[in-house]
Formats: sequence, C-alpha cells, structure tokens
Amino acid sequence: MQDIWEFKDPQYPSYPTEKNIDLLKFIVGVSSDEGNLVLDCFCGSGTTLVAAQELNRNWIGIDKSEHAIKVAKERLFAMPASLFSEADFEFLIEVVSSEKQVGKYITETFATYGQL
Repeated sequence: MQDIWEFKDPQYPSYPTEKNIDLLKFIVGVSSDEGNLVLDCFCGSGTTLVAAQELNRNWIGIDKSEHAIKVAKERLFAMPASLFSEADFEFLIEVVSSEKQVGKYITETFATYGQL
C-alpha cells in the first residue's frame, strides 16, 4: 500500500458527493473481514454500502436526505445477484421529532440495513 492512492471519482455521478466504488472496496476490504459490520453514518449515494455488500460485509447506512436514500436504494437494487451471495437487506425509515429549550427542531434519519 502506498501513501498516495490514485482513484478517480465517477465521471457522471448519480449523487453530488459520490465516491469511486474501487476506492471504497479497497478501504472496506483492507479494514474489515467477511461478515464484519460496516457503518456509514452519511451514506449519500450508497457507494460504501454497495462495496460492503459486494465484499460480503454486514452494513448499516444512515442519511438525512430522502434523495440520498433513493439513490442508495436504486444502486443496491441494481446490483446483480450472485450465485454465492446471500445478499439480503431491508430498508427502514424512522422520523424522530425532538424539542429543545431554545425551540423545536425535527431530525429525520433514514437508515438502511444489509445482511443482518
């Protein structure tokens, strides 16, 4: 492994901050083992989730943006089924409302869970 990695972001991303799938597969692959849990608290377009799914990791992806969750779902459902893959995942949506002394705010959290 070198100090400088050369990966290019997708030329036509489906989400503004979409990362290179090969970069994320490299990171997930060297930092976890098959069956481990990968957590992406700001999953955006779901590249980390796709990488984790392809590498047989369990994963949890969380994002506040409905658009991000839509893109991540599309990418995960578009993955080809593998003969040896036990790819199974479900999407959960949770909306949490809270009150603070200084006023009200609403936090929306959209979570996706894979291979659990």
